[in-house]
Amino acid sequence: MEKKLLYLNIQIWNFAVITVLAISLASCATTLDFDQGTEENYTMPREKDVMTQEDIKTFEAQFSSNERLKANTAADNQLYNDIEKEVVYFLNLARLNPKLFSHTFVSHYTHRPGYPPSNTFAERKQSLMNYLSTMEPLPPLVPNDTLWHFATDLSIAIPYESKIDNLPFDRSNSDCISLEEGKFSESISNGFVDNGLWYVLDMLVDATDNSTNLKNRRNLLDMDVNNHQDTRRHIGVRAYNHRNYGYAIVDFWSDRQRYLYWLGDALSGYDIEVLESQFNEDLLQKANTAANADYLTKDEKELYYYLNLARLAPQLFGKVFISNYKHLPGHNTIPEDFAERKQSLIDYLATMAPLPVLVPNDTLFEFADCFATAQGERGDMGHERGDTGCMSYRDGMFAECICYGRPGCSLWSIMDLLIDTGTDNASLGHRRIMLNIGETSPEGYYKYMGVAIRPHTIFKKISVLDFWSDNYKTVYLRKHP
Repeated sequence: MEKKLLYLNIQIWNFAVITVLAISLASCATTLDFDQGTEENYTMPREKDVMTQEDIKTFEAQFSSNERLKANTAADNQLYNDIEKEVVYFLNLARLNPKLFSHTFVSHYTHRPGYPPSNTFAERKQSLMNYLSTMEPLPPLVPNDTLWHFATDLSIAIPYESKIDNLPFDRSNSDCISLEEGKFSESISNGFVDNGLWYVLDMLVDATDNSTNLKNRRNLLDMDVNNHQDTRRHIGVRAYNHRNYGYAIVDFWSDRQRYLYWLGDALSGYDIEVLESQFNEDLLQKANTAANADYLTKDEKELYYYLNLARLAPQLFGKVFISNYKHLPGHNTIPEDFAERKQSLIDYLATMAPLPVLVPNDTLFEFADCFATAQGERGDMGHERGDTGCMSYRDGMFAECICYGRPGCSLWSIMDLLIDTGTDNASLGHRRIMLNIGETSPEGYYKYMGVAIRPHTIFKKISVLDFWSDNYKTVYLRKHP
């Protein structure tokens, strides 16, 4: 009897050992197979109560074709992967038509695939729906390469499979640019997902326990914005999945933040809006002569705006902008003649009489557009049009200024041309053209301008400014009736 019991115990023990080994081997096999896999071939489990791709397509179809087109601002951006493009697209749908986004995507959002809802999910979701139901539409966000690099740098600095719980993320322990230095705001969503929509919904609901201030939601929907210049318009997204964990880093700029970053300490850290406020409203409106020129970009319109401020109120422009201007933004190497040329400009503006504003001219725009495009594609410099097929400044009877480089704001281009550094610019030709120096006859004053800012293969950007006086315009029209 004892032998039988011993035999039975041994058999039970063997069965237990074999069972445990089988489970362990299965576990090891699964682990080994997963380790050899990649994020591309890993499939997220699907719960029955999570939106399917068919649901998403159905909800998308309820937005107008125009809204979907406007929302898809990252479609052709080569830096972005598919999930990053989806983040931009779905976030823009929420901004363009918040009420419909609430009724479709948010109302049917139960939780992200593979992640159970938090304790605060239901309350936060309802508060989001309430907010979206009365929210005014916002402009779509446009991808910005600099912001994408800000986000990418942080994605590289974050250790694999680390969870980011606190916002804003402390960048001080890395080599990444800080929020203060970059003048940007940031939102982050944790988790391994296969569609950018989940990141957007997660950040909008903002239901983590440490997000009581709704920082993500406030960034995405501009809830903390009271001034149109602070409305977020530029976005950089880096979404990265590593094994079974991932995150989306979303960085934002308003126009004002973008200006401040690019100008940096070039204007002693002053806020451009604060500096502009020293001009009266009448002057600001008079200077904005290109406001309704639909064929011009925002940066091109600003070339008229800032140059006209210098012409309308030279003393104030010298005091407010030029005196605070330290160097070209992004260029810490200051030209040897910078201080002398800057002071000579301030001295001239101090006694200069106001000039008439410059107004847009379609013909001059065609001259500038043709040459900026041709020279930008070739990577050339200078004023000679040669075999470009563009009207020469001699035949077109116009004066011309050209600025090379990527300005964060057109104010940079105007100040650079007015200060006019460099041995090749010893005659101050740009300054003389822009401020009509040496011209005493009103008929000789430059009153018309055409501008074009285009990509340049070497210097990133080229800005061409072409000018006519009444005299030059009359002569040209006689030659080309």
